[in-house]
Amino acid sequence: MNYKDFLEKINSNQLDKELYLNLLIDHKNIYTSSLNLIQQLLIKFETFNLISNNQELAIINSLYSMQTKISDISFKTDQYLYQGLMSPKIESAPFLFSLKNEQILLQNELSLLSKLNHQHTNNYFKKFLFNTFYILLIICITGFTFFIIFAKNLKKDIKKIKELGVDGSTNEIIGLSNMFNNLIEEKKIIQLQIEKQKVVIEEKEKLTKEITKQLIYTQENERHTISQFIHNDLGQHLTALNLEIAVLETSKINDCNFTASKTLIKKCLKKIKDISKYIHPPQINSSDFNRFLKLYAKEILPDSIKILFEFGRFDVNSLSSEIKLTLFRAFQETLTNIMRHSRAGKVRVSLFKKINKLHLVIIDNGIGFNSARESIGINAIRHRVNILNGSFYIGNNPKSSGTKIEIILTL
Repeated sequence: MNYKDFLEKINSNQLDKELYLNLLIDHKNIYTSSLNLIQQLLIKFETFNLISNNQELAIINSLYSMQTKISDISFKTDQYLYQGLMSPKIESAPFLFSLKNEQILLQNELSLLSKLNHQHTNNYFKKFLFNTFYILLIICITGFTFFIIFAKNLKKDIKKIKELGVDGSTNEIIGLSNMFNNLIEEKKIIQLQIEKQKVVIEEKEKLTKEITKQLIYTQENERHTISQFIHNDLGQHLTALNLEIAVLETSKINDCNFTASKTLIKKCLKKIKDISKYIHPPQINSSDFNRFLKLYAKEILPDSIKILFEFGRFDVNSLSSEIKLTLFRAFQETLTNIMRHSRAGKVRVSLFKKINKLHLVIIDNGIGFNSARESIGINAIRHRVNILNGSFYIGNNPKSSGTKIEIILTL
């Protein structure tokens, strides 16, 4: 369903509770898709912004503004639909009028974003043309300078030959010798330029790795902060609320039944615990890493997917926190993709060490991998592995059906 069909259904006068519930589900899908798209754009433009010295800041601010507006619209829509579930005969005209105003504001923001993007594209194109012209001009000037130098040297050599008054055969040998010496000099100059270019490329690669490493470090810090907020603040409030209900239940006020409320609070506490653990795993450094992977797989995988672990005989807990976090994020993203896309029934996970190489291999028996549709999560794993100077492979399992992922890190 697109958003236009969604609004037409809300505008209908024949709405019952079941239709309100279906509209609520459709709205969640539309809202999630919109925010995912904006989140992908923000990730790309944040990366561009680091490279271009904050030249993409206007677009990023516009995207954040759009994200806020969509969240506001979503909140109002949820509020309206939940009211419809309680009372199907509510008035829809004020809500639709409010949506129309929000739509105008969002359209203005989209127009601003389009203008900014068009303006930045034109500026980039002009800069590219200027740099190209500048490089060609330098090449032409350099070539012309070399030609002038070569011509002067040639005149000097001819003058010397005339002054010496030697025969033609000697003149030819001297000319060839001079030409050979000039070629050697040109070769040295070209080699020197190549070495300089190599140094520049290596510095840029190093800078790119540092930027990516800083982004991942910042992301993990944000996850840790969010995890603490969810676990400490929201979890404590829900626990306190659960205790309050327990006290009210013992007092037997008007013989109220608090069982449903207590069950809902327990579910919320469990969900908060799961989300907190997913965002930032607290036991990754304090407990046995192999056991931690097993417990995580047991919690997240459904009963329909069987998983087998094969661990090599080495001290996995002696690995650095950075390596263990990279391995866990790869393991986490792979299990998520297996549940969503693979239709697999079995998964085999191997973690072992060969000489000074650490191998993590994950194989499932699902429908295989489409290399043309690599997700953001897979790209994030590839960046993490590259920062540790490791290698990453994903593709169809060559021995049977399914997908194979292998990560190799040098210890």
